[in-house]
Amino acid sequence: MNEEKHVALYSQEGKSNKEYHVHLIKKQNGYHVSIEYGRRGSSLTCSSKTPVPLDLDKATALFDSQVHSKKLKGYCEEAGKAPYVGSDKENKITGVLPQLLNNIDEEDLDDYFDDPNYCMQEKKDGKRILFRKSAQLSEVEAINRKGLLVGFPTSIAGALESVSGSWLLDGELIGETIWFFDALELSGSSLLGSPYHQRYKLLASNVSILDGEGSPIRLVETSFTSQEKRKRFKALKKQGVEGVVFKKLDAIYKPGRPSSGGDQLKFKFTNTCTCQVAGDTEKGKRSVYIQMLDGKEKVDVGKVTVLPNFNVPKVGALVEIKYLYRHVHGALYQPIYLGERDDLEQADQVSTVKVKEGIEDEEEEKEG
Repeated sequence: MNEEKHVALYSQEGKSNKEYHVHLIKKQNGYHVSIEYGRRGSSLTCSSKTPVPLDLDKATALFDSQVHSKKLKGYCEEAGKAPYVGSDKENKITGVLPQLLNNIDEEDLDDYFDDPNYCMQEKKDGKRILFRKSAQLSEVEAINRKGLLVGFPTSIAGALESVSGSWLLDGELIGETIWFFDALELSGSSLLGSPYHQRYKLLASNVSILDGEGSPIRLVETSFTSQEKRKRFKALKKQGVEGVVFKKLDAIYKPGRPSSGGDQLKFKFTNTCTCQVAGDTEKGKRSVYIQMLDGKEKVDVGKVTVLPNFNVPKVGALVEIKYLYRHVHGALYQPIYLGERDDLEQADQVSTVKVKEGIEDEEEEKEG
């Protein structure tokens, strides 16, 4: 008898559109209950409801109570919607780490548009995930940017089963769709030392047969010539996407983030940063105070409203914030809450946020 349970619940009311997954999983030392939740169509936040393992009866009762409480709030199951898989291995260390990118400024764009040694891709606004299948396990696993195993939609697992052999692919998970842009291993052979143009070509030949409208497996479109890059850049900016990435065609894959520069660089159309929740605001208000780091010290950067389609994050949680700019020594201007980050260790340094030109002079004049 299969004692494990998985339920996927959904709720849509007005502008709120959320999903909630509950899992009862058997491990060697007992039973665990975990959840994934968040805005529908976005990457989900994972959380455990059992700090210590429980016996089957207690774990089942906890599982049932989680499902029941959500159904009382209007959540329901939908036919054809599959829950996440892989939660039984949640947070297992893999040793696999992604290549991370540094930013470039707007004045540097022309250099990369006109350099034939660099291609350009859209920077997808999701959660960085590497998918792999090994010959030993013959099952698909998902790895986050911290190198930990995480749960993922069963629809993706089913689609990737058709990719033969052992492989390791890099991409961005958005809801129930994975956008691939790199291949680190294919058919059991490592590609870490191969140039990017070759890795992308091999990726395309393996993934393109799965790519298509409505498919959970997509290939990130790539522009190579100066004309293609400039035309695509204008179109993406008009669409309001997060940004673009420039990749050196002959560069090998280098896990981690270089101290500066690098062979893969990003330009963002919008400003985002990772903050830490410092506390709740007024009782009953859906807003929280947020902080960033100045070295090792925490710096207040104002507060942000949490819309109804998100759960209010707890104190200490890391959250992603979209903003226009920061007042010098002050708060983020027009902050927009984008959700929690469970794939990072700490908030960003305050020195990395954009400060509007002229703000400092204006404040000095006011003080004088």
